[in-house]
Amino acid sequence: MFARIDEDSKFAFNQMITYFEFPPLIPPGMAKLYPGSKKKQGGFLHAEDNANLECIMEPFLHPDHNTKKGISDNKIYHKICDLLSIDPELKDDASYMQIMNYCFIAYFELQPLAPRLVKTWK
Repeated sequence: MFARIDEDSKFAFNQMITYFEFPPLIPPGMAKLYPGSKKKQGGFLHAEDNANLECIMEPFLHPDHNTKKGISDNKIYHKICDLLSIDPELKDDASYMQIMNYCFIAYFELQPLAPRLVKTWK
């Protein structure tokens, strides 16, 4: 929508209060053991995406790196996987989908509708 310049995109932009894109949970290289192939049209991060990371935001966690924090990202990542009962190596479809599907999520807040318009929606 924001790549377009038309009346609809101008309206959406002018009505928007907040826009935020959430970064992926982990880097795509964490799924290097996943045997599936990358989808042609994207939608999930894939281990092949590691070569071109400038197209995504910095991940929340880097379990593949040592950290200087009190609790390492690797421990946090494994705790998340334990709580979700998924394989942290993402070797099966269910585990891969649970973790790598968490990407390209956007939050936006719009201006409230005018009181007269709100009545028409009820």
